Parts: sequence; C-alpha cells; structure tokens
Amino acid sequence: MSESAEKQEKNAGMEKYFFRASAEDFKKIPGSPIAYWASSKFLSLFKANETLRDYGINPATGLQTGDNSRFIRCWFEVSDIKRGKKWISLNDGGDVRKWYGNFISCIDWENDGMAISAHKSSVIRNAQYYFREGATWNRISSAFFAIRYLPEGFIFDQAGDSLFTEEGQDLFLMIGFLNSPIGFSVMKILCPTLNATAGSLELFPYPETAKSAIGDIRPIITNLIGYVQADWNSHETSWDFTTLPLLHPDYLQPTLQATYQKLRAHWQEMTLETQRLEEENNRIFIEAYGLQDELTPEVPLNEITLTCNPYYRYKKAVSNQLSVDSKKNGGEAATDNCTLKTGNSAEGGTDNFPFDNELEALLLADTMKEFISYSVGCMFGRYSLDAPGLILANQGETLEDYFRIVKEKQERPEVISDEEVVSCQLSVVSEKSGGYAATDNCKLITDNSAEGGTDNSKNIEISFPPDADNVIPILGDNWFVDDIAERFRCFLRTTFGEKHYEENLKFIEDAIGKDIRKYFLKNFYTDHVKRYKKRPIYWLFSSPRGSFNALIYMHRYQPDTVSIILNDYLREFRTKLIARREHL
Repeated sequence: MSESAEKQEKNAGMEKYFFRASAEDFKKIPGSPIAYWASSKFLSLFKANETLRDYGINPATGLQTGDNSRFIRCWFEVSDIKRGKKWISLNDGGDVRKWYGNFISCIDWENDGMAISAHKSSVIRNAQYYFREGATWNRISSAFFAIRYLPEGFIFDQAGDSLFTEEGQDLFLMIGFLNSPIGFSVMKILCPTLNATAGSLELFPYPETAKSAIGDIRPIITNLIGYVQADWNSHETSWDFTTLPLLHPDYLQPTLQATYQKLRAHWQEMTLETQRLEEENNRIFIEAYGLQDELTPEVPLNEITLTCNPYYRYKKAVSNQLSVDSKKNGGEAATDNCTLKTGNSAEGGTDNFPFDNELEALLLADTMKEFISYSVGCMFGRYSLDAPGLILANQGETLEDYFRIVKEKQERPEVISDEEVVSCQLSVVSEKSGGYAATDNCKLITDNSAEGGTDNSKNIEISFPPDADNVIPILGDNWFVDDIAERFRCFLRTTFGEKHYEENLKFIEDAIGKDIRKYFLKNFYTDHVKRYKKRPIYWLFSSPRGSFNALIYMHRYQPDTVSIILNDYLREFRTKLIARREHL
C-alpha cells in the first residue's frame, strides 16, 4: 500500500471521531452544553420557552431526613403503613426500572414529620408535592434513562426525585416521552455525567410541538405500567403481593414442572408484549419529531425491566448470534436440571423469545426458591393458602388473629382489602395451640368448643396450618414434628397433591441443586436476608457450630418466645441426642 493510500485510510478512520459544530448551535440548548455530536435536526428540539419548566411541569428534589437509619424503614419492618398515622410510603429511588416499581420503603411522618423537621440535619423540600401523583426516575443511569409512574400517597426524598404535572398537562405523555430514545438522547446532552437531577430535567424540551402527531398515547403507557406493576406485585417484597404466581389458578397444572412451564410461557409473552409496546411508543415519538435517521425504536431485551425477564434480571445482553436453542433439537432445549419446550403450547414459551440455558436455569432456581420462601410464610401465618395477601403482619399477632383475618377475607373480600387488614391494630392474645386440631392431611379446623376455640360463627377449614408457637426448628434430621423440611414437604403435598409428590420434590431439588433439607440448613436464611434487603422478617437462632437452628417470625414475637426455643426445643433436642447416643 502506498503512503498516500495509507494516509487516506487513516483519515477515513478518524472521520467518525471528528465533528464540526458551531458555537451558536450550543446556545440553543439550555445551559449551552458543548454537545458537538448533536445534529441540527436534533438541536431543533430545543426552542425558547418550550421546556418542561415553561409548561408547568415541575421536577422536584425531595427531602433529606438527616438520619435515614432512624426515620426510614422497609415496609415489611413496620405496622400501619400508608394509614396517615406514623409510617408513610416513601419513594427513595432503587434499581433502574421503567414504568413502575421500586416501592419498598416507608418514612416516619407522625404529626406531619415533626421529628424529622426537628432534626438538625434534615431538609424538608417541595412539601407541596407530597402525596401527589407523578413520575420518578433514577438520578444516575449509564445504560438508559428509566422513569416510573408514581401513584398518589408517597413522600419522596432526594434519592427519588420526581416530577409533577399541573392541570391540563398529560402525565402519561411525559412518561412516554422521557422513556423514549429521545429522552435518553436529551439527557446525554443536558447531563453529560448522566446524573439526572431535577434541575436538569426541567430544562428538557416539552413535546407540545409533536402532540398533534402523537395522538392519544395513554393506552400504550397504561398497558406498559400495568404489565410492570403486575410483575412487581408478583413478589412477596411488594406490599400489594397477594399470592405466588405458581399457585395462581390460571397456571396451575397437575405437576409443578408443567405449572412452571405454563407460567414461563406467560412471562415470555408478557416480556415480548412489553417490548412491542415500548417500541411502538418509541416509534410514535421518533416519527413525530422526524428523527428516523437519527434514532431507532428498537429496545434490547435486557432493557425490558420485568423481573420475570431473565435478560434484565441477570443483567445479560442478547447477542445478535443468539438463537432459539430449541430449533437445534427438534423443539427441545435442555438445562442442567429440566427440559423445557418452546412453541405456543401450554408446555413452553414462544418461538420469538431467545433461549439461554444459563439464564433459564437461574430463573427456574430463583422461582423455586420463591416457592420455598412463600411456603415458610405460610408456616408462620404471614400468608395463607385460603386467603390472599398478608395475614399476620403486625407485632404480637397470634393464631386467634390468623383465623379472624382469614375468615374476614373469605367472607368479605370486596370489603376487607389487604391494606385494611395489614393496618389493623390487633390485640395480643396469649393462647397456645389449645382449641386447634390438626389433621393428618395437613389441614386444620377451628374448634368452637368451650375448651378454648374461637368466636367464629362457623368452623373454618385451613388448608395448611401455621405453626402454633412461632418456632420452627432447622436441623439435620427430623427431630420435631414441626421440622421445617417436613413442613415444606407437607406444603408441597397440600399445594400440588400426593400423586405427583415425589416428582415435584425432585423437580425442586434439581432446580436448586441440592436436597431440600440441605438447602434449609445452608442456604435458605442467606437467600432470605438478600431477598428482604438485609432487613429479615424471620430471625434465625443458631448454636455456635450450627448443629441447632430455629427460625421465628418477628411479627409474632412474644415475651416468652426465646424461652420456648430454649426449653421446648434446644433442651429437648439435647435430651433426644443423649438418648440416641445411648441407644447406639
């Protein structure tokens, strides 16, 4: 190659890194950032007096408490959330997630935040927007900009900046615009460090000029919010969680494997439909602004922020070479522990969803761990197979409260909402297990006899009884009748029947990679602490070497709980060990 040819090739390679821009163009952008890469067509978005601020759309920074460890809790740590008394829902940021979610915190707002206001380091900002409907976003986003719908009833802090619309402005239009590629492209201009503060957001161009071309975008945004909200509420760390998706009648099959496959197919369809709607939203805004040559509407699968989408959940991009593995082997794609089929049948997913063995194995394992976690919630009475949502979730609640709440939910489901039941101020009843008779098939029926039953007007059949004394041992063998591994086996029989019990248990153990007892001994509590953001609702009591372990539920804690662990379990366990040794 001649010297001149080499020089031409080098110049051609440098051309893509070389930009010509006029300083006058930068003045069109609020703050005059040096956005040398922006085209003249894109710069035409920025017009004088057409920013969000000029149209009465108000991004706002929230309060700072000065002492988060004192004033902020996760919602599952407290009672009475969202009732206007002490603990109020708090929006404080979270993971990168579009459309809905990240609602897990609450704040001490007793007497209109008197304690926070009195704190020397606190700053109360923009209180006029508290409890209003709006939208919220993550300040720092390196991959893409993600804005979410904020329902009424929230306070927001400085980690959960939010925006609010005045009368006549369309909040859903703003959410769709900011979640489009245009929103992220504008953010990269206004916020070169990708630190999107409320101050920078109010300088965003307002999509008023394209409003007539956009038309009614609300149905698209409503559906997107609905899909992501349903996904968020399908996990027990959501305060609107009602039941586990695996146990929903729409997906329930004779075996656990078939149930999971049907649920997995639904998740794939929901992910692809969410992707389609997002791309439709993007296309509408790109065409309205005539930016087809600048931006594309396509959304990578790992940016579809559904927890049921493994590409987002496990942070893996979809390769261009990634194909549906099932096409290689006659419609089947195997993981290490199970076989899944693609196709539009009840047993598999969709042909359009890229199959990744590693991700599918992770999703299956985590789904089975969620099933195990829900079973423990039923063991303690936090949940019930006979009524939706939380049952026992306030300090000091007992079996008497359990039966009352289950009965109320069964008899008046349209009147007694989950939130109303959770927020009830319940009295502490100091009874043991008297009056409740367990049957051999893991069912329990209330006894209205004079010997200590309930005040219910009729008996209630309970599919799976909660533990009577709020102590569940986790041991290397079945030493107690309420041993956690045996209770889980009972739960599995109750939910999926006796006929396929062995098959279902094997499916779970293959998915999590170990025997169910070993999982409870070695992994369950670590997973629980992680799931509940290092704020566990179950507390583990262990001997120094781990040969004795017992689990309790903090909302059922009583003054005698520790003595029950000591006298009824630890000392009894020692006695049984000595007897076994002497026998051997």
